[in-house]
Amino acid sequence: MRRRFAFVWTLLAICVALALPASTVAGSRYRAVALWDECTTTGGLHGFGYAEQTIRATEMRRSGVNYFKFSTQAERLVAGRWTPVGGPMVEFSDRFPNSRASNSYTLFRHWDFDANSQFSYQRLVTKVQFRSDGGLIRTRTVIGTSC
Repeated sequence: MRRRFAFVWTLLAICVALALPASTVAGSRYRAVALWDECTTTGGLHGFGYAEQTIRATEMRRSGVNYFKFSTQAERLVAGRWTPVGGPMVEFSDRFPNSRASNSYTLFRHWDFDANSQFSYQRLVTKVQFRSDGGLIRTRTVIGTSC
């Protein structure tokens, strides 16, 4: 009975391991995480609300990354499609060596809604590019809460 029970549990563990994506099991060298994500329809500069995001990008050890590029875009839901509002807000991190040390950079974004926002949903979308001197290595996208 114990052998059968152990066999069933082993089989179940193998099935779960195969069902998970490899990035979940192994971990990724490139991470972009929302530490703070808020969207409200009151307050802000114009009185129609605002959206805020705090994003942390982290590269793990010798990933080949030398700097991060953040591109944040405010979007509005119009006729069932998310469309950009204004131009993207772009920021670069400081450069760092490709060494054994992990590096991270934290970005804060704030966007005040205007009078047109009272008729549609809005959100912030931040694309984090993990870059080396040779070009783009990986992109991660953090989509903010809509309101």
